[in-house]
Amino acid sequence: MREVVGGEGAARERVPGRRDEHEGLLDEPLDDDTRGDGIEPAEHEVEGLQLCNQAAIYALDAEARSRIMTAYMVAYFAGGIVGSLVAGVAYQAGGWPLVCGLGAASAALGLAARSVFAGSRSGRAAA
Repeated sequence: MREVVGGEGAARERVPGRRDEHEGLLDEPLDDDTRGDGIEPAEHEVEGLQLCNQAAIYALDAEARSRIMTAYMVAYFAGGIVGSLVAGVAYQAGGWPLVCGLGAASAALGLAARSVFAGSRSGRAAA
Protein backbone atom coordinates (compact mmCIF):
# COMPACT_ATOMS: atom_id res chain seq x y z
CA MET A 1 0.00 0.00 0.00
CA ARG A 2 1.35 3.43 -0.95
CA GLU A 3 0.85 6.44 1.22
CA VAL A 4 1.04 10.02 -0.04
CA VAL A 5 2.84 12.33 2.36
CA GLY A 6 3.69 16.01 2.35
CA GLY A 7 1.81 19.25 2.41
CA GLU A 8 0.01 20.95 -0.42
CA GLY A 9 2.23 21.10 -3.50
CA ALA A 10 4.81 18.82 -1.87
CA ALA A 11 3.10 15.44 -2.14
CA ARG A 12 5.23 12.35 -2.75
CA GLU A 13 4.62 8.67 -2.44
CA ARG A 14 6.04 6.62 0.40
CA VAL A 15 6.83 3.07 -0.72
CA PRO A 16 6.89 0.49 2.11
CA GLY A 17 10.35 -0.93 2.74
CA ARG A 18 12.11 1.88 0.89
CA ARG A 19 14.19 4.34 2.88
CA ASP A 20 13.66 7.95 1.93
CA GLU A 21 16.87 9.93 2.54
CA HIS A 22 14.93 13.20 2.50
CA GLU A 23 12.17 12.01 4.80
CA GLY A 24 10.66 14.90 6.68
CA LEU A 25 12.09 17.60 4.43
CA LEU A 26 8.92 18.05 2.40
CA ASP A 27 6.45 17.50 5.22
CA GLU A 28 6.20 21.22 5.96
CA PRO A 29 6.67 24.11 3.53
CA LEU A 30 9.69 26.33 4.06
CA ASP A 31 9.09 29.83 5.31
CA ASP A 32 11.46 32.71 5.99
CA ASP A 33 12.35 31.34 9.43
CA THR A 34 13.36 27.88 8.18
CA ARG A 35 15.27 29.06 5.09
CA GLY A 36 18.99 28.42 5.37
CA ASP A 37 20.73 31.37 6.99
CA GLY A 38 23.87 30.82 4.88
CA ILE A 39 22.05 31.08 1.56
CA GLU A 40 20.85 34.65 1.91
CA PRO A 41 24.29 36.31 2.30
CA ALA A 42 25.66 34.21 -0.55
CA GLU A 43 22.72 35.24 -2.72
CA HIS A 44 23.42 38.92 -2.04
CA GLU A 45 27.13 38.44 -2.79
CA VAL A 46 26.38 36.87 -6.17
CA GLU A 47 23.96 39.69 -7.03
CA GLY A 48 26.55 42.28 -5.95
CA LEU A 49 29.23 40.63 -8.07
CA GLN A 50 26.97 40.65 -11.10
CA LEU A 51 26.18 44.34 -10.58
CA CYS A 52 29.90 45.16 -10.31
CA ASN A 53 30.60 43.27 -13.54
CA GLN A 54 27.76 45.05 -15.32
CA ALA A 55 28.99 48.43 -14.06
CA ALA A 56 32.45 47.65 -15.46
CA ILE A 57 30.88 46.77 -18.81
CA TYR A 58 28.87 50.01 -18.85
CA ALA A 59 32.11 51.94 -18.31
CA LEU A 60 33.44 50.60 -21.65
CA ASP A 61 32.88 51.91 -25.17
CA ALA A 62 29.25 52.97 -25.57
CA GLU A 63 28.98 51.53 -29.09
CA ALA A 64 30.14 48.05 -28.03
CA ARG A 65 28.33 48.03 -24.68
CA SER A 66 25.23 46.08 -25.73
CA ARG A 67 27.25 43.40 -27.54
CA ILE A 68 29.57 42.97 -24.58
CA MET A 69 26.64 42.81 -22.14
CA THR A 70 24.93 40.22 -24.33
CA ALA A 71 28.06 38.07 -24.43
CA TYR A 72 28.47 38.44 -20.65
CA MET A 73 24.87 37.42 -19.90
CA VAL A 74 24.99 34.45 -22.32
CA ALA A 75 28.24 33.25 -20.71
CA TYR A 76 26.78 33.81 -17.22
CA PHE A 77 23.65 31.80 -18.07
CA ALA A 78 25.63 29.03 -19.81
CA GLY A 79 27.93 28.78 -16.79
CA GLY A 80 24.89 28.34 -14.55
CA ILE A 81 23.57 25.57 -16.78
CA VAL A 82 26.90 23.72 -16.85
CA GLY A 83 27.41 24.19 -13.11
CA SER A 84 23.93 22.85 -12.31
CA LEU A 85 24.42 19.88 -14.61
CA VAL A 86 27.83 19.00 -13.15
CA ALA A 87 26.59 19.45 -9.57
CA GLY A 88 23.57 17.24 -10.23
CA VAL A 89 25.67 14.46 -11.73
CA ALA A 90 28.23 14.80 -8.91
CA TYR A 91 25.50 14.60 -6.27
CA GLN A 92 24.12 11.43 -7.84
CA ALA A 93 27.61 9.90 -7.99
CA GLY A 94 29.05 10.92 -4.63
CA GLY A 95 26.65 13.12 -2.68
CA TRP A 96 27.58 16.40 -1.02
CA PRO A 97 31.25 15.52 -0.43
CA LEU A 98 31.83 15.21 -4.19
CA VAL A 99 29.82 18.35 -4.98
CA CYS A 100 31.79 20.37 -2.41
CA GLY A 101 35.08 18.90 -3.62
CA LEU A 102 34.31 19.87 -7.20
CA GLY A 103 33.31 23.35 -6.05
CA ALA A 104 36.61 23.75 -4.18
CA ALA A 105 38.57 22.42 -7.17
CA SER A 106 36.73 24.84 -9.48
CA ALA A 107 37.56 27.78 -7.19
CA ALA A 108 41.23 26.72 -7.00
CA LEU A 109 41.40 26.39 -10.79
CA GLY A 110 39.87 29.85 -11.20
CA LEU A 111 42.36 31.40 -8.79
CA ALA A 112 45.27 29.67 -10.55
CA ALA A 113 44.06 30.85 -13.96
CA ARG A 114 43.65 34.39 -12.66
CA SER A 115 47.18 34.47 -11.28
CA VAL A 116 48.60 33.13 -14.56
CA PHE A 117 46.69 35.62 -16.72
CA ALA A 118 47.29 38.54 -14.34
CA GLY A 119 51.02 37.74 -14.45
CA SER A 120 51.06 37.68 -18.26
CA ARG A 121 49.27 41.05 -18.43
CA SER A 122 51.67 42.74 -16.01
CA GLY A 123 54.63 41.37 -17.99
CA ARG A 124 53.29 42.93 -21.21
CA ALA A 125 52.71 46.28 -19.54
CA ALA A 126 56.32 46.45 -18.36
CA ALA A 127 57.76 45.70 -21.82
